[in-house]
Amino acid sequence: MVPVPRGPKGRGFILVIAGLAIPKNAPNDDTAWKLIEYLTRPEVQVKVLENTGFFPTVKEATGKIPSGPLKVLAEGVAAQQSAEDAIVALIPSLGAKGGDFKNINITAFNRIVLNNEDIKTVLDDLYDDLINLFESQGLEVP
Repeated sequence: MVPVPRGPKGRGFILVIAGLAIPKNAPNDDTAWKLIEYLTRPEVQVKVLENTGFFPTVKEATGKIPSGPLKVLAEGVAAQQSAEDAIVALIPSLGAKGGDFKNINITAFNRIVLNNEDIKTVLDDLYDDLINLFESQGLEVP
């Protein structure tokens, strides 16, 4: 993992969000709240990171991560998210076309990082495919 490079408008990156919720009128909402409280404890957030790769959602958890690669990554993710020039993109559901989005990203990564191709050239080449993908699904481009 490397920090997002700064572009002309800032440091853009995709944020993946996983949330916890209690449906309206759910039975046992007191128990559900206890579960959410438990899952958001810093020490539990660390266990989630160690076992699933999901970074902590509570700031206090970063300080509880043992020294090593996961701590370095978690601190990097936290710093990137709070950077003054951060531009967060949330990707809407593309349904059956989700794999197309993934393929565009993999192509960009391979060409830029692995093949050392010019960044602007690669992005210009893939731009129409990306825009067409969102428009074909009736979605606003993030």
